[in-house]
Amino acid sequence: MKGIPQINWPPIINDDKIPLWIRLRDIVLTTSAWIIIVLTLHNFLWLVFDFFSDPIFELTNTDTVNWSVIWQKLSRFLYRPWISGLDLFSWLVEKENYQQYKIY
Repeated sequence: MKGIPQINWPPIINDDKIPLWIRLRDIVLTTSAWIIIVLTLHNFLWLVFDFFSDPIFELTNTDTVNWSVIWQKLSRFLYRPWISGLDLFSWLVEKENYQQYKIY
């Protein structure tokens, strides 16, 4: 009985004949993904920097949280899926009722 052949993982492409546009595409996609990650984590990174800067282990920004601004930003993501879900549910119910009483 032959053993299972070894699979090289991760699959590394060692071909020198990869087109230039594919290499540029990969570079652009990777760079843009990192930029999106940094922009998403910007406030967290700034908070960590503030926490470890002088005076160490103390936050220099003592402003209170403006909950109304946070709620305005979050409410867009909380209400829209519910509305879309209700729209989809009502459409499915109407479609089922229509097909149930449809005469063939």
